[in-house]
Amino acid sequence: MISVTSLMESLVAVRTKRCQSLLQLSQKQWSACLLQFEQLQQQLCWSETTHRADVHPVMREFGIFSGYRHTGRGWGYYLRSAFRLHNETLNWLSHALGSLLIIGLGAVLTLRLPATADPVDVRLAWLFCLTSALMHTVSALAHLMHNHSELSHCLVFFADNAAVGLASYVINLLGVAFFSSHSYYSFIGPATMPTLVFGTICMSSGFSLALAAYRRRYNPATSLLMFGPSSCFLFFGLAPVIERRLLSPDEPEMLGMTHYYLFFLAILCYATCFPECLWPGRFDLLLHSHQLFHCLATASHCMLLSSVFSLISDDSPHLFSKRSSEWVSMETACRGLGVAFVFSVCIVALLAKAFRYDTSFSSRASTCCKAN
Repeated sequence: MISVTSLMESLVAVRTKRCQSLLQLSQKQWSACLLQFEQLQQQLCWSETTHRADVHPVMREFGIFSGYRHTGRGWGYYLRSAFRLHNETLNWLSHALGSLLIIGLGAVLTLRLPATADPVDVRLAWLFCLTSALMHTVSALAHLMHNHSELSHCLVFFADNAAVGLASYVINLLGVAFFSSHSYYSFIGPATMPTLVFGTICMSSGFSLALAAYRRRYNPATSLLMFGPSSCFLFFGLAPVIERRLLSPDEPEMLGMTHYYLFFLAILCYATCFPECLWPGRFDLLLHSHQLFHCLATASHCMLLSSVFSLISDDSPHLFSKRSSEWVSMETACRGLGVAFVFSVCIVALLAKAFRYDTSFSSRASTCCKAN
């Protein structure tokens, strides 16, 4: 007689073989889908693009091998590329559409506000709309024009880093002004403006210094400069949201927390270079990590804006207008934003002048293009 143990072992073996065969079949199907997706991208790709070996090293991205625009061409070439498919098309379009989406969403939500809404809260919400739209606009121009040379690449992304710092200033201001509990608010209130200004300067300077000094060479120093100040600054705005969530676990899910979920997911995609880290060369033009980062970041800004307008509509006790007299006024917030902007621009200008940039590569590229 066949024992129960041997019968179970035979059943497990048969099931294991079936699972392995199904896994192999799914892997083959997935590989075939990726290959078809890559071929589709190559068919749609703009004819005036090149391989990564033909562009300046500062413009090469991990796991992306084709679809790069030439270095050293005239500015008209990069303007013509706006609506042609290459590896920066969705980058600049996602930012441009994100800017319009933020402004449009802010306008719609403002029209839906009740008549009792305090104008001070609405002005602060629109301060976020404007700084976020500015950041997306500058980023769109940066992704559209940066391939001209190493100098233009660094300059446009220096400006982009300054705009990111300003948007982060207002995001953290919203976190403290709208989401903190009374005890947390009373504790952190007096230090809010100096912390916001200092954090904005450190964040934009860290990004720009990492770009200027290491030219996209990923190493511990680059990661420290990019993610060190930005993580500390991000936690300053996240802390009151977490504290309010812990104190009120029965409170319905806040869109403000959803903002951070989406933003952390965006950072994870960007930092890990997913999905091109797993399938190099298969996502050169569409759905690579940089594009996913932009889309998720835009969605996170929309969630935060919706959350703020929801609090304004519900006349929440966590409103800026009900606390502004305690520690900061709208004028002080705008003044702090101006100080952070001036210092960020000055530091960016010093970095732009302090480092040398390779102009010979663009000349070589132009010469090769003319020769061909």
